[in-house]
Amino acid sequence: MSLVRSIKLPAEGRSFASRVRYLFKVLAAGAAFAFLFHFTDTKALGTALQRADYWIVAAGSAVFLFGQYLAAQRWRGVLKSGSVTVSRLGALRLNLIGTFVGNFLPGQGSGDLVKSTFLFRRFPDRRAFLLASVVYDRLLGLLAMLGLALAGVVVLGAVDGDWSMANVAGWSLLFIAGLVAAIRYLHNMQLPWSFLGEFLGKRFAGFSGQLVELFRNRRLFLRSFALSVVFQLSWVLALWLMLRAVQPSATLAPVLLAAPLAVLVATVPVSLGGLGIREGAFSLLLQRFGVNADVATAGALLSLVPLLIASLLGACLAFVWHEQGDGN
Repeated sequence: MSLVRSIKLPAEGRSFASRVRYLFKVLAAGAAFAFLFHFTDTKALGTALQRADYWIVAAGSAVFLFGQYLAAQRWRGVLKSGSVTVSRLGALRLNLIGTFVGNFLPGQGSGDLVKSTFLFRRFPDRRAFLLASVVYDRLLGLLAMLGLALAGVVVLGAVDGDWSMANVAGWSLLFIAGLVAAIRYLHNMQLPWSFLGEFLGKRFAGFSGQLVELFRNRRLFLRSFALSVVFQLSWVLALWLMLRAVQPSATLAPVLLAAPLAVLVATVPVSLGGLGIREGAFSLLLQRFGVNADVATAGALLSLVPLLIASLLGACLAFVWHEQGDGN
Protein backbone atom coordinates (compact mmCIF):
# COMPACT_ATOMS: atom_id res chain seq x y z
CA MET A 1 0.00 0.00 0.00
CA SER A 2 1.38 3.43 -0.93
CA LEU A 3 2.26 6.03 1.64
CA VAL A 4 -0.36 8.44 0.30
CA ARG A 5 -3.06 5.79 0.63
CA SER A 6 -1.85 4.71 4.08
CA ILE A 7 -2.13 8.27 5.35
CA LYS A 8 -5.56 8.57 3.73
CA LEU A 9 -5.02 12.02 2.34
CA PRO A 10 -8.16 13.92 1.39
CA ALA A 11 -6.84 14.27 -2.15
CA GLU A 12 -7.10 10.51 -2.57
CA GLY A 13 -9.93 9.93 -4.99
CA ARG A 14 -10.85 13.58 -4.92
CA SER A 15 -12.06 15.66 -7.82
CA PHE A 16 -10.09 16.95 -10.75
CA ALA A 17 -10.19 20.40 -9.13
CA SER A 18 -8.23 19.10 -6.13
CA ARG A 19 -5.50 17.78 -8.38
CA VAL A 20 -5.40 21.06 -10.28
CA ARG A 21 -4.97 22.98 -7.00
CA TYR A 22 -2.07 20.72 -6.05
CA LEU A 23 -0.46 21.22 -9.46
CA PHE A 24 -0.95 24.96 -9.12
CA LYS A 25 0.86 24.97 -5.77
CA VAL A 26 3.75 22.97 -7.24
CA LEU A 27 4.00 25.41 -10.13
CA ALA A 28 3.77 28.36 -7.74
CA ALA A 29 6.69 26.97 -5.72
CA GLY A 30 8.72 26.53 -8.90
CA ALA A 31 7.83 30.05 -10.06
CA ALA A 32 8.87 31.51 -6.69
CA PHE A 33 12.28 29.85 -6.92
CA ALA A 34 12.64 30.95 -10.55
CA PHE A 35 11.81 34.52 -9.51
CA LEU A 36 14.40 34.32 -6.74
CA PHE A 37 17.13 33.09 -9.10
CA HIS A 38 16.18 35.64 -11.76
CA PHE A 39 17.05 38.57 -9.50
CA THR A 40 20.25 36.99 -8.19
CA ASP A 41 23.66 36.73 -9.85
CA THR A 42 23.71 32.95 -10.29
CA LYS A 43 27.49 32.87 -10.70
CA ALA A 44 28.01 34.74 -7.43
CA LEU A 45 25.36 32.55 -5.80
CA GLY A 46 27.13 29.39 -6.93
CA THR A 47 30.43 30.70 -5.59
CA ALA A 48 28.83 31.55 -2.25
CA LEU A 49 27.35 28.06 -1.94
CA GLN A 50 30.66 26.43 -2.87
CA ARG A 51 32.55 28.43 -0.25
CA ALA A 52 29.94 27.91 2.48
CA ASP A 53 31.11 26.25 5.69
CA TYR A 54 28.97 23.11 5.75
CA TRP A 55 29.94 22.32 9.31
CA ILE A 56 28.02 25.44 10.27
CA VAL A 57 25.18 24.29 8.02
CA ALA A 58 25.18 21.00 9.95
CA ALA A 59 25.08 22.93 13.24
CA GLY A 60 22.14 24.98 11.95
CA SER A 61 20.35 21.80 10.91
CA ALA A 62 20.89 20.34 14.39
CA VAL A 63 19.41 23.48 15.96
CA PHE A 64 16.41 23.24 13.63
CA LEU A 65 15.81 19.57 14.51
CA PHE A 66 16.05 20.40 18.20
CA GLY A 67 13.39 23.03 17.56
CA GLN A 68 11.21 20.32 16.03
CA TYR A 69 11.61 18.35 19.24
CA LEU A 70 10.53 21.39 21.27
CA ALA A 71 7.49 21.90 19.03
CA ALA A 72 6.54 18.24 19.48
CA GLN A 73 6.78 18.52 23.26
CA ARG A 74 4.67 21.68 23.19
CA TRP A 75 1.90 19.77 21.42
CA ARG A 76 2.39 16.80 23.74
CA GLY A 77 1.73 19.09 26.69
CA VAL A 78 -1.48 20.30 25.05
CA LEU A 79 -2.57 16.70 24.48
CA LYS A 80 -1.77 15.79 28.07
CA SER A 81 -4.07 18.56 29.32
CA GLY A 82 -6.93 16.70 27.63
CA SER A 83 -5.97 13.27 28.99
CA VAL A 84 -4.47 12.20 25.66
CA THR A 85 -1.17 10.51 26.47
CA VAL A 86 1.58 10.33 23.86
CA SER A 87 5.23 9.54 24.53
CA ARG A 88 7.95 12.09 23.83
CA LEU A 89 9.23 10.01 20.93
CA GLY A 90 5.70 9.47 19.63
CA ALA A 91 5.03 13.21 19.62
CA LEU A 92 8.29 13.85 17.76
CA ARG A 93 7.44 11.16 15.21
CA LEU A 94 4.03 12.70 14.56
CA ASN A 95 5.53 16.18 14.28
CA LEU A 96 8.06 15.03 11.67
CA ILE A 97 5.34 13.19 9.75
CA GLY A 98 3.29 16.39 9.78
CA THR A 99 6.30 18.31 8.44
CA PHE A 100 6.66 15.87 5.53
CA VAL A 101 2.95 15.85 4.68
CA GLY A 102 2.60 19.63 4.96
CA ASN A 103 5.58 20.23 2.67
CA PHE A 104 5.21 17.64 -0.06
CA LEU A 105 1.96 15.68 -0.18
CA PRO A 106 -1.24 16.84 -1.90
CA GLY A 107 -4.60 17.65 -0.46
CA GLN A 108 -3.56 19.00 2.93
CA GLY A 109 -3.87 22.58 4.09
CA SER A 110 -1.65 21.69 7.03
CA GLY A 111 0.44 18.75 8.15
CA ASP A 112 -0.73 19.61 11.67
CA LEU A 113 -4.17 18.23 10.92
CA VAL A 114 -2.65 15.04 9.55
CA LYS A 115 -0.62 14.36 12.68
CA SER A 116 -3.78 14.60 14.77
CA THR A 117 -5.61 12.10 12.54
CA PHE A 118 -2.92 9.51 13.30
CA LEU A 119 -4.30 9.44 16.84
CA PHE A 120 -7.97 9.08 15.87
CA ARG A 121 -7.92 5.29 16.12
CA ARG A 122 -6.33 5.30 19.57
CA PHE A 123 -8.64 8.03 20.88
CA PRO A 124 -11.88 7.74 18.87
CA ASP A 125 -13.91 9.72 21.41
CA ARG A 126 -11.42 12.62 21.49
CA ARG A 127 -11.41 13.66 17.85
CA ALA A 128 -12.76 17.15 18.50
CA PHE A 129 -10.10 17.71 21.13
CA LEU A 130 -7.33 16.37 18.87
CA LEU A 131 -8.29 18.79 16.11
CA ALA A 132 -8.63 21.64 18.58
CA SER A 133 -5.17 20.83 20.00
CA VAL A 134 -3.40 21.38 16.67
CA VAL A 135 -5.32 24.60 15.97
CA TYR A 136 -4.44 25.85 19.47
CA ASP A 137 -0.83 24.81 18.90
CA ARG A 138 -0.71 26.66 15.57
CA LEU A 139 -2.29 29.82 16.99
CA LEU A 140 0.31 29.93 19.77
CA GLY A 141 3.03 29.52 17.16
CA LEU A 142 1.53 32.43 15.23
CA LEU A 143 1.49 34.60 18.34
CA ALA A 144 5.12 33.71 19.04
CA MET A 145 6.12 34.62 15.47
CA LEU A 146 4.41 37.99 15.75
CA GLY A 147 6.03 38.60 19.13
CA LEU A 148 9.44 37.74 17.74
CA ALA A 149 8.93 40.01 14.74
CA LEU A 150 8.04 42.78 17.18
CA ALA A 151 11.23 42.07 19.14
CA GLY A 152 13.18 42.18 15.89
CA VAL A 153 11.84 45.65 15.13
CA VAL A 154 12.93 46.87 18.57
CA VAL A 155 16.38 45.25 18.33
CA LEU A 156 17.00 46.70 14.86
CA GLY A 157 15.99 50.11 16.09
CA ALA A 158 18.11 49.93 19.25
CA VAL A 159 21.21 48.35 17.68
CA ASP A 160 21.27 49.68 14.12
CA GLY A 161 19.05 52.76 14.50
CA ASP A 162 16.73 51.38 11.79
CA TRP A 163 13.08 52.01 12.69
CA SER A 164 11.83 51.72 9.11
CA MET A 165 9.91 48.54 9.95
CA ALA A 166 8.12 50.06 12.93
CA ASN A 167 4.84 49.72 11.04
CA VAL A 168 5.30 45.96 11.34
CA ALA A 169 5.13 46.35 15.11
CA GLY A 170 1.88 48.25 14.82
CA TRP A 171 0.25 45.68 12.57
CA SER A 172 1.51 42.85 14.79
CA LEU A 173 -0.03 44.41 17.89
CA LEU A 174 -3.27 45.03 16.00
CA PHE A 175 -3.41 41.41 14.85
CA ILE A 176 -2.73 40.10 18.36
CA ALA A 177 -5.48 42.36 19.75
CA GLY A 178 -7.89 41.08 17.10
CA LEU A 179 -7.02 37.47 17.85
CA VAL A 180 -7.53 37.97 21.58
CA ALA A 181 -10.87 39.67 20.88
CA ALA A 182 -11.96 36.75 18.68
CA ILE A 183 -11.07 34.25 21.41
CA ARG A 184 -13.01 36.25 23.98
CA TYR A 185 -15.95 36.36 21.60
CA LEU A 186 -15.92 32.58 21.31
CA HIS A 187 -15.75 32.30 25.07
CA ASN A 188 -18.54 34.73 25.89
CA MET A 189 -21.23 33.65 23.46
CA GLN A 190 -22.75 30.47 22.10
CA LEU A 191 -22.21 30.46 18.38
CA PRO A 192 -25.19 29.35 16.23
CA TRP A 193 -23.59 26.30 14.64
CA SER A 194 -27.05 24.97 13.80
CA PHE A 195 -26.97 26.69 10.39
CA LEU A 196 -24.46 24.01 9.35
CA GLY A 197 -26.97 21.27 10.00
CA GLU A 198 -27.30 18.94 12.95
CA PHE A 199 -24.36 16.67 12.09
CA LEU A 200 -21.78 19.34 11.27
CA GLY A 201 -23.19 21.76 13.82
CA LYS A 202 -22.55 19.38 16.70
CA ARG A 203 -19.01 18.74 15.58
CA PHE A 204 -18.15 22.39 15.09
CA ALA A 205 -19.69 23.23 18.43
CA GLY A 206 -17.65 20.48 20.08
CA PHE A 207 -14.48 21.66 18.37
CA SER A 208 -14.98 25.33 19.31
CA GLY A 209 -15.81 24.34 22.89
CA GLN A 210 -12.59 22.34 23.20
CA LEU A 211 -10.58 25.21 21.72
CA VAL A 212 -12.05 27.72 24.17
CA GLU A 213 -11.35 25.38 27.09
CA LEU A 214 -7.72 25.16 26.03
CA PHE A 215 -7.37 28.94 26.00
CA ARG A 216 -8.99 29.15 29.43
CA ASN A 217 -6.18 27.02 30.86
CA ARG A 218 -3.81 29.82 31.88
CA ARG A 219 -1.00 27.55 33.05
CA LEU A 220 -1.09 25.59 29.80
CA PHE A 221 -1.10 28.81 27.79
CA LEU A 222 1.94 30.26 29.55
CA ARG A 223 3.93 27.01 29.23
CA SER A 224 2.97 26.47 25.60
CA PHE A 225 3.62 30.08 24.63
CA ALA A 226 7.06 29.98 26.27
CA LEU A 227 7.91 26.84 24.28
CA SER A 228 6.58 28.53 21.13
CA VAL A 229 8.92 31.48 21.64
CA VAL A 230 11.90 29.16 22.20
CA PHE A 231 10.93 27.16 19.12
CA GLN A 232 10.76 30.30 16.98
CA LEU A 233 14.11 31.41 18.38
CA SER A 234 15.58 28.06 17.32
CA TRP A 235 14.36 28.76 13.78
CA VAL A 236 15.95 32.22 13.88
CA LEU A 237 19.23 30.78 15.18
CA ALA A 238 19.20 28.06 12.51
CA LEU A 239 18.75 30.65 9.74
CA TRP A 240 21.42 32.88 11.24
CA LEU A 241 23.85 29.94 11.20
CA MET A 242 22.99 29.27 7.54
CA LEU A 243 23.77 32.90 6.79
CA ARG A 244 27.02 32.78 8.78
CA ALA A 245 28.03 29.67 6.84
CA VAL A 246 28.15 31.96 3.79
CA GLN A 247 29.20 35.22 5.45
CA PRO A 248 30.82 34.83 8.92
CA SER A 249 30.24 38.51 9.73
CA ALA A 250 26.46 38.24 9.36
CA THR A 251 24.63 39.80 12.33
CA LEU A 252 21.66 38.36 14.17
CA ALA A 253 19.43 41.47 14.35
CA PRO A 254 18.09 41.41 10.73
CA VAL A 255 17.45 37.66 10.93
CA LEU A 256 15.45 38.15 14.14
CA LEU A 257 12.93 40.11 12.09
CA ALA A 258 13.26 38.48 8.67
CA ALA A 259 12.90 34.85 9.82
CA PRO A 260 9.46 35.08 11.48
CA LEU A 261 8.13 37.46 8.82
CA ALA A 262 9.19 35.08 6.04
CA VAL A 263 7.32 32.23 7.76
CA LEU A 264 4.23 34.43 8.16
CA VAL A 265 4.31 35.30 4.45
CA ALA A 266 4.67 31.61 3.58
CA THR A 267 1.50 30.72 5.53
CA VAL A 268 -0.52 32.16 2.64
CA PRO A 269 -1.62 28.96 0.81
CA VAL A 270 -0.12 29.79 -2.57
CA SER A 271 2.71 27.30 -2.98
CA LEU A 272 3.27 23.76 -1.72
CA GLY A 273 4.24 24.03 1.95
CA GLY A 274 5.29 27.65 1.41
CA LEU A 275 8.31 26.46 -0.60
CA GLY A 276 9.91 29.23 -2.58
CA ILE A 277 7.71 31.88 -0.96
CA ARG A 278 9.42 31.52 2.43
CA GLU A 279 12.93 31.52 0.96
CA GLY A 280 12.18 34.42 -1.39
CA ALA A 281 10.68 36.53 1.39
CA PHE A 282 13.64 35.83 3.67
CA SER A 283 16.14 36.77 0.97
CA LEU A 284 14.33 39.98 0.02
CA LEU A 285 13.95 41.06 3.64
CA LEU A 286 17.66 40.53 4.31
CA GLN A 287 18.52 42.52 1.18
CA ARG A 288 16.28 45.25 2.55
CA PHE A 289 18.67 45.44 5.52
CA GLY A 290 21.80 45.65 3.41
CA VAL A 291 22.77 41.99 3.00
CA ASN A 292 24.19 41.18 -0.46
CA ALA A 293 21.73 39.41 -2.74
CA ASP A 294 23.97 36.38 -3.32
CA VAL A 295 24.61 35.98 0.43
CA ALA A 296 20.93 36.41 1.33
CA THR A 297 19.78 33.96 -1.33
CA ALA A 298 22.47 31.41 -0.46
CA GLY A 299 21.43 31.56 3.19
CA ALA A 300 17.77 31.16 2.20
CA LEU A 301 18.55 28.12 0.02
CA LEU A 302 20.68 26.53 2.75
CA SER A 303 17.69 26.83 5.09
CA LEU A 304 16.05 24.17 2.92
CA VAL A 305 18.62 21.62 4.13
CA PRO A 306 17.09 21.05 7.60
CA LEU A 307 13.56 21.19 6.15
CA LEU A 308 14.44 18.44 3.70
CA ILE A 309 16.10 16.38 6.44
CA ALA A 310 13.03 16.70 8.69
CA SER A 311 10.72 15.85 5.78
CA LEU A 312 12.79 12.81 4.83
CA LEU A 313 12.71 11.59 8.44
CA GLY A 314 8.95 12.20 8.47
CA ALA A 315 8.45 10.17 5.29
CA CYS A 316 10.42 7.24 6.74
CA LEU A 317 8.51 7.44 10.03
CA ALA A 318 5.18 7.50 8.19
CA PHE A 319 6.07 4.21 6.51
CA VAL A 320 7.20 2.70 9.81
CA TRP A 321 4.06 3.94 11.59
CA HIS A 322 1.89 2.38 8.90
CA GLU A 323 3.71 -0.95 9.14
CA GLN A 324 3.63 -1.08 12.94
CA GLY A 325 0.19 0.40 13.51
CA ASP A 326 -0.45 3.06 16.14
CA GLY A 327 2.64 4.22 18.00
CA ASN A 328 3.03 5.48 21.51
